Amino acid sequence: MPLNPLLDEPFAAFRGLPARAWFSTRAGGVSLPPFHSLNLAYLTADDRENVTENRRRVAAELSLNPDELVIGRQVHGGEVHALEDVEQGVTPGDAIVISRPGTAAMVVAADCLPLVFYDSVGHRGAVAHAGWRGLAAGVIANTINALESLGSSAGNLIVGVGPAIHACCYEVGPEVIGALGAARAEYSTGRGDRAFLDLVAVAARQLDRTGVAGSRIADAGICTRCNNGLFFSARAGEPTGRFA
Repeated sequence: MPLNPLLDEPFAAFRGLPARAWFSTRAGGVSLPPFHSLNLAYLTADDRENVTENRRRVAAELSLNPDELVIGRQVHGGEVHALEDVEQGVTPGDAIVISRPGTAAMVVAADCLPLVFYDSVGHRGAVAHAGWRGLAAGVIANTINALESLGSSAGNLIVGVGPAIHACCYEVGPEVIGALGAARAEYSTGRGDRAFLDLVAVAARQLDRTGVAGSRIADAGICTRCNNGLFFSARAGEPTGRFA
């Protein structure tokens, strides 16, 4: 059964490279409301059998076995692991480095930034799950450091920013602004002492500091809260599923 739709290689910068960067939507699965329908996360209250079938469908669409879609246990932190060291669904961490051809990893999200890194020279990559806590914990710098330890250079990386909540919908408290050291251009005034935060801009600043030029950052430009009919969004109402 084809997924309808499955966003395959949404970034022009990745096309033609020997790597695939894709994002699923919430369509084409078997989960019932409020997880309808392509929920890919066991961490939700969805029936495990439904999530297993949803993952099988995604894997089949990509000509993979479900076990070949490697994912750890996301904890909203900064820890990074090599794909070979990740026990499926068990190893705590929010980024996975991929260095062997023919392997695949995924992260799941419902507003947080799903990031895809690819070294266009060394041909290795990574995926990362980066909400505000992960950004504050240094998940971007840690991921790039892990890639550089294998021989990559930050200047050779292409980074894709997948569907995530955008500044139009992401109202946070002053503790979040403070934890991220957010520049004034990265947020606008909200209600009272609250602010609307631009997570993509924060991530771009952190990437720039590690040596990734803005011209090598590709943003899907999709707000999950605004497009809750197509992507899961925690801010649109709990409980909800997760896309990859």
